[in-house]
Parts: sequence; structure tokens; C-alpha cells
Amino acid sequence: MPDDIADARLVEAVEAGRISDIYSLLASGASPNSRKRVTQRANMVVKPAGFFSSAVLKETCDTAAAESCLSLAVRDGRADVVRVLLSAGADPNSKVQWSVANHFPDGWDEDNRKRRWFPTYSFPSVLVFSLSSGSALFSAPGGHVRMAAPTTLDEKDSAHQRLFLQPKLDIVLALIGFGARPCDQACRLAEKLGPAFQAAIAGSSHSLSRNALTTPPPTPPSSVSMLPEPTLAVVREPLQIPAVARRVVRRTTTMDSSFSSFSRNDNFLASMH
Repeated sequence: MPDDIADARLVEAVEAGRISDIYSLLASGASPNSRKRVTQRANMVVKPAGFFSSAVLKETCDTAAAESCLSLAVRDGRADVVRVLLSAGADPNSKVQWSVANHFPDGWDEDNRKRRWFPTYSFPSVLVFSLSSGSALFSAPGGHVRMAAPTTLDEKDSAHQRLFLQPKLDIVLALIGFGARPCDQACRLAEKLGPAFQAAIAGSSHSLSRNALTTPPPTPPSSVSMLPEPTLAVVREPLQIPAVARRVVRRTTTMDSSFSSFSRNDNFLASMH
């Protein structure tokens, strides 16, 4: 099984919480540090060489790495999945970051190429992510999500899923037990959450040892049934390229105005201020 297919299937199994499939995919070579992939498709405005020539539209796409399997398990509050991934080698100190598709009313062009993704959510470690609370936009379900590039703020919101993060002590203990290193931000968040979380971060008697946190993964069955092909999550129908090139009048949209519009409509996590 190609690595990218196995990794996409692992992302889907983690999102669905299918423990047996997670074990099988890890045994077949899927990486415990796999990340979801998201592809935007759009008609990009291509400027002609001649001054009086009409602009043309060219179908193009752009792919970005999104949430990791470990961050998805933390997000969904699945301590059992977190332990399985950690025991298979997932990095508890990895940075958590995923991007949200930016929206451009006039579509893509060469000027906004570098602004197609907002690096909206970023956490220095999985531990800080597990201690954070609040609502956030996440990618649509699926190992490899394909979507038409949004042109409005409403389209951007509908192309993602808004979920609420709630810290869970057993997940924090699992991360600590597998070597997660607390930073100043993690200590501040734990202090706000109460004595139990503070004790876990401080490594007191509330913390569990690595051996006590998990049991060895069961031996994979001798014959593992083939899982279905990874789901291709299509958020909206792909755009169609006009048969005849047309003149495009593009309204300039600055990055500052796009970001301020996004900020007004998004509830950033308290830990990111």
C-alpha cells in the first residue's frame, strides 16, 4: 500500500475513532505523525502579455498539510487513540498548526498566490493544544479533502467545521507520560484549569508513568482485510473553466482588509492572544 494512501486512511480512522483499523494501518506502515491534506481548486486569472489582450482563466489547485492524527485525537477527546498513536511513535512535542482557506471575491490571481491560506491556528506543542479551550475552524473530514476555493466569508465557513476544544486530564497525562515537555504557556493554561492540571504539568503524584499509561499494542492479525479507498471529501462542486476566455475586471483586495474581515468573524482561541 503506498504511504500516502495508508496515511490518508489513518487520518480517517482516527477521525472515526476506529481503534482496530488504527492498529492495522500502523502495522501496515502508516506514519503515526500523518497529517490531513487539503486541496483548493480555483480558476486563476492569468494576465496576458499584451496590454490590450483579455485576461484568461486557468484551472489550478493548491495543496496544504493540515491537522495531524495526534491533534485530531486530542481535539476529539479520544485518550485511547492518543495513547495508541504515542505508543506507535507519534511526537508529543510536535508543533500543531493548520491553515484555513482564504477567500477572494474575484478568485485567484498571481498577486494573491501567497495568501491562499491563512496560518490561522498555531500551537507550540501538542500539550499546549490539549490545554486550550474555545471554538476553532477545522478542515472538513477526510484523509485528503478537496474543495473549491471560497470566494466569500460564508463559503469559507461552510467549507470547514467549527468545533469546540475542551481540555481533558487523561489526555494531558498521556502526553506527559510519553515525554511531552511543558513550556511556560502550558503552565499558565494549566494554572487556569485548576489543581489537577497543575499537578499533571508539575509531574506530581497525579501524573502517571509511561508504563502505566498504556498497554502494549495487540499483535496485528495475520490477515488484515483491505480497507476501502480513503474518502475524497468534496466540499463543493469543482469550478468549470469557461470555453472562451473573457475579460476579467479584478477588484484589488489587500491582505490587511482580508485579515480584519476574517478576525471579525472568527473566535480565536484564548491561548493564541
